[in-house]
Amino acid sequence: MRLCGDGPLQTVPSLVTPSWDKKKYTIKADATGKWKITNSHALPPADPMTQKCSDGEIVTLHNVMIGEVWLCSGQSNMEMPMKGFRDQPVRGSNDAIFNSSNDNIRLYILRAL
Repeated sequence: MRLCGDGPLQTVPSLVTPSWDKKKYTIKADATGKWKITNSHALPPADPMTQKCSDGEIVTLHNVMIGEVWLCSGQSNMEMPMKGFRDQPVRGSNDAIFNSSNDNIRLYILRAL
């Protein structure tokens, strides 16, 4: 598993503590400000996690999911939201969305250019 990021150029190492293994990793950004850590021994849990990073000031990210990412693309019909368009609702969609038993699905919508 790889965790990566970027930020301002640093001369002082930063500390990253992934919640999947609770180990503390000291990282230093490269000349372009990018950094990464790799851990091939841990399998992430299926539940949302907390991620902490510190360069002297702790930043905590909540509700972090790790796993497969599926991207869907296609013609204009891929643009339809799950609930349908205005004046063109998808029958039963609001109930399906509201009553979903899977709290770990995340939707990301990239607006058309």
